[in-house]
Amino acid sequence: MAVTLKAGFDFTNLIKTDHIGAYFRKKLGWGNFAYKRFIGGQGTPGDTITFPYFDKIADAQAGTENTALTVQSMGDNKFTATVAEAALAWGATDHARKRGGMTEQEWDNEGLAQAGRLMAEKVDADILTHLTTTANAAYTNGRTAPANVTLTTDFTSAKGKDTTQFQAEQCNIRSVRDGLTEVFGDKQDEVVALVFHSRCLNDLITEDKAGLLKADANSPFNMIAGFRGMLLGKAVFEMDTAPKGTTVTYTDNSAATQKYAVRNVVALKKDPYALIIKQNPSFEAGRDQLKRLDIYSTTQWYAVQTLHKKISADDQRVAFLPFITTEEIA
Repeated sequence: MAVTLKAGFDFTNLIKTDHIGAYFRKKLGWGNFAYKRFIGGQGTPGDTITFPYFDKIADAQAGTENTALTVQSMGDNKFTATVAEAALAWGATDHARKRGGMTEQEWDNEGLAQAGRLMAEKVDADILTHLTTTANAAYTNGRTAPANVTLTTDFTSAKGKDTTQFQAEQCNIRSVRDGLTEVFGDKQDEVVALVFHSRCLNDLITEDKAGLLKADANSPFNMIAGFRGMLLGKAVFEMDTAPKGTTVTYTDNSAATQKYAVRNVVALKKDPYALIIKQNPSFEAGRDQLKRLDIYSTTQWYAVQTLHKKISADDQRVAFLPFITTEEIA
């Protein structure tokens, strides 16, 4: 009698790879806004890969009758990025699983879900690091950052949070619009997403004009984690990984101090940076029969690259709008 044995069940790992990939896409945050390109072939972790783009031809010239036009070159250029590898391994003995009362299916589901989420968090962290590295000049500040404040009165029970200075630096719709205007001017319609830290979003929705934030279940952004609705024609997302600004110190008349966190609302045009996938999350499983131990691992090869100011010096694609928050720093 022929039966299917574990040793002959070869496609299980492929199914688990798909599960990790599904969890990865579901938990991806900043990577959802990236221009994604899948590149196979050569290039392993540590290698530099390239992909081309067209340079600007030239400004249009004034034509004159019977005068030849100047022939301009339409050249190309390229982006470069370094391939990185994200990897994760986990495992447990039969004794550990049985002691916890878990079935093999429960163990697998939890491991695959965590693997997908942790790989997504690694990619997101690399995107933010690349985006905020000064040498990349990847963003511009859309408003002056909140500054330290010295009060002429003593703190109340709310410390500096009930002062006019504090309230003037909190997030509101008008200041978001002002920041977009400062960076993008009349091109702010090209901004597709605004990413808020939860404390900035709280300040936004507690003001009188909070009704301008409209939820839309039919929006294509509704499938992306963190989507909260539309504001000023932009999709609003809530992600607490929004980069921090410089902490602000409030000092009262008695020299007592209180520090508050500053967070950036991040405005993103379409394709503000690239996420280059060299290899989707893979999955491997192994068993040490002598120790009764199962080990699993997943790896992914990818690269990130900012894309702004490559084709045009005016093509600013990312803006940081810094606001003070009620988050107190000890």
